[in-house]
Amino acid sequence: MMKHILLPTDFSENAKNAYRFATALAKKFDAKLSVIHIYNPGPEVATFDGLSMQAVTYTKGMVESLKRKLNTFVNLAPSNEKEAFVPASNLETAVLEGIVVTTVSYYVENEGVDMVVMGTKGESDWSSKLFGSITANVINNVSCPVLAVPKEAQITAIKEICYATSLKANDKNKVDKLSQYSKSLGSTLKVVYVDDRMSNAGDFRDEDFNRAYFYKNIGSSEIPFEVVWSADINKGIRAYFKENDIDVMALTRSKFGFWRRLFNQSITQELMKDVPFPLLILHDD
Repeated sequence: MMKHILLPTDFSENAKNAYRFATALAKKFDAKLSVIHIYNPGPEVATFDGLSMQAVTYTKGMVESLKRKLNTFVNLAPSNEKEAFVPASNLETAVLEGIVVTTVSYYVENEGVDMVVMGTKGESDWSSKLFGSITANVINNVSCPVLAVPKEAQITAIKEICYATSLKANDKNKVDKLSQYSKSLGSTLKVVYVDDRMSNAGDFRDEDFNRAYFYKNIGSSEIPFEVVWSADINKGIRAYFKENDIDVMALTRSKFGFWRRLFNQSITQELMKDVPFPLLILHDD
């Protein structure tokens, strides 16, 4: 199921909020939680004599300072009485040197990470744009699910998870995984399909066909399924999630077709900017 959760942090307020979500998930699944901070020593620069090159390096003291800062971060006070810290036996921290996206991808592949949890904005106006871009790049490069948590998201009980399906056969694996998540979290899973064939909008026969296909090939009869009509699938998805009471929005980043275009970096950032709740991105098998 979910045994290992990874939280990369830049120590921002948004990262603290993402940490609260990661903590809640780790406790719910009794999973290991790894919290890492990644620093980049920067490019090589010319030395004073202008003749040789050397890398800008962090001193041992600077790295130790980052470790202390990370320790303070993981011991931040819970935001409400219902929260509790992850048991020490399930929590590990590390300060790593490298490029964020590359290091996170390597960590996911080599440490058996089942989910990455990240904030969607950084600690300043400049780093907000940068960290949003980094989160989008992580989504596009890691193999495991990514939970992108906006600063505005409230750490309350996750009562409803909604998945936007493309009605492809391989969506069955995604729906099965989300069903497991929802059962462990005590939440409800529902599925929505955005149909862009506007010439058929409102045609109950077409809606019935989509519904019959879903229940036959993808999901069980206990999962609520809804069809939404929109000439622009991206806008239809965003409008639907804005208009409904949802705690987590789930989508698949596909390698092909429209769903790949939906999750190019700029649109991913727009989605993260628009929704006030966590965005859970799954990946094609």
